Amino acid sequence: MRHILFMIAVLASVLLGAGCHSKNEKNQNGQATAIKVKVAPPVEREFREIVRVQGMIEAKNRAQIAALVPGTLDAIFVDQGMTIKKGQELFQTDKVNLETSLEMEKQNLMVAEASVEEAKAGLRQAEAAHEKASLDRDRFEQLYEKDKVISKDAFEKITSLYKQTAAGLDHAKAVLDLTLARREQAASAVLIAGKQLADSRVTAPFDSVVSVRLLEPGEFAGEGVTVLSLKGVSDFDARAHVAAAHFQQVILGETRAEVFSHRQSLGEFPVTLRSPTVDFRSRTFEVRVALTNAPAVTDGMACDIALILASRTGRGVASSAIGIRDGKPVVYVVEGGFAHQTSITRGIVDGTFTELLDSDSLSGKPIVIEGQSFLNDKTPVRME
Repeated sequence: MRHILFMIAVLASVLLGAGCHSKNEKNQNGQATAIKVKVAPPVEREFREIVRVQGMIEAKNRAQIAALVPGTLDAIFVDQGMTIKKGQELFQTDKVNLETSLEMEKQNLMVAEASVEEAKAGLRQAEAAHEKASLDRDRFEQLYEKDKVISKDAFEKITSLYKQTAAGLDHAKAVLDLTLARREQAASAVLIAGKQLADSRVTAPFDSVVSVRLLEPGEFAGEGVTVLSLKGVSDFDARAHVAAAHFQQVILGETRAEVFSHRQSLGEFPVTLRSPTVDFRSRTFEVRVALTNAPAVTDGMACDIALILASRTGRGVASSAIGIRDGKPVVYVVEGGFAHQTSITRGIVDGTFTELLDSDSLSGKPIVIEGQSFLNDKTPVRME
């Protein structure tokens, strides 16, 4: 027990002596020993205020593909994971019924066209009959009015026949108009049936990959029911949510962002979307960056986004050179063998460097960048 207490006492005395020695080291003449420091002048460089957030890479083009014409799935020509081209066939619904419907509508059109020809023939016949009745009426009118050689009854009969042929002519014209309308109706029905048949064979709207296949051949594809999910393979966005405090600093089209994936930079791009409002619950807003010509990316990849909120050229020092005295930031400038405490105004903190907004008075002066922890104002120093 005595041995243990003795060891503790020795250790305490050693530590106390070491602390006093490091704080108030003096030479043989009783003067304070100069503290060894490393110095460097402020350097001019570009400072960038950056906010780093985690996000996700997402395909710009994505679609839930449903049947345009509801019906039984005859065939699905693609499978999950396949890469497909724009216009490539995806699936077919109810082909036999739709082809039969189209053929019936084509036959109806042929009947309607025949009816038009029949109506035209009837109109020509009615025109001829009316023309003959018109000539007869004119002759009979001459014979009755001027020559007085026919009876009134004969004149009235020919006049009645004239009126009947005129009515027949009007009827023939009406029949022709009706058959023409029916032909137009039948032609429209053919177009509709053809469009339905074409729509039943669904094609890819853009270059993409099949992310999900939800139905199989033989199942019924109802209206609005997704058969396939597609995601684009060429155009991508990086998206993330940023703290509301930076909302005013992010300017659409002007603010730029560097995007990283697997610690590799994909490039620097302008912000292409900033949500117009801040989400009340999360106190964040969404930003998106279009990844133009970005290599080797795919939908769903994680990414890191460095939003560059401000960028300017100025002078600065290593952030480690700045200390806090009486709650204010300071640096130590070496002049005449002594460290002089100097207050500074900090600007942008960019990595390990801090911008000095009042750097003109410090330009070219040696600033302590190592050893400042042991310094106070007018502490003797020696530079490496």
